[in-house]
Amino acid sequence: MFWSKRKLIETPSFSNLMSSRRFDLIMQFIHFDRNENTDSSHPQPKLKKIWTVLNYLPKNFSEVYTPEQDICIDESLLLYKGRLSWTQYLPIKRARFGIKMFMLFESHSGYVWSIIIYVGKGTDVSEENKECSFSTQVVLTLSKPLLNKGYCLTVDNYYNSPELGEMLLKSKTDFFWNIKT
Repeated sequence: MFWSKRKLIETPSFSNLMSSRRFDLIMQFIHFDRNENTDSSHPQPKLKKIWTVLNYLPKNFSEVYTPEQDICIDESLLLYKGRLSWTQYLPIKRARFGIKMFMLFESHSGYVWSIIIYVGKGTDVSEENKECSFSTQVVLTLSKPLLNKGYCLTVDNYYNSPELGEMLLKSKTDFFWNIKT
């Protein structure tokens, strides 16, 4: 859609930089890790092939920009119909099959500040709060650098719990949840 000529969704900067054929070739052959690297002690074995990029991007997202006071955590589904053991089916999402990601972003601009990719049991969440529910662990892991700084966090019903509310209030972070009807 970046190369569309329709006035409503046209993005001329992409077509000025490269053709859609060139983009398709890059996407077809892009590779982030050597196949010879078969380290069995990898911290995230399911994400081993994209681990360097996955660590690089969120680190730079958070270094380049400081979010305003209002932040939000929500899940997103990246469309994927291939074979992975951790693909999700969410019938209420536009892309019903895909890779589930938890994201912390600024409410005003939508700037993505932090990401966790859900891979099932081995999802990379903080070990500090093992006794908490998974949704609470996700929120605390994503928002850890912003705790005790007076931010206002909005989440939906999936993350809402009394234990999360207590932990966020102890760390001087306001907490709201969005009730979806």
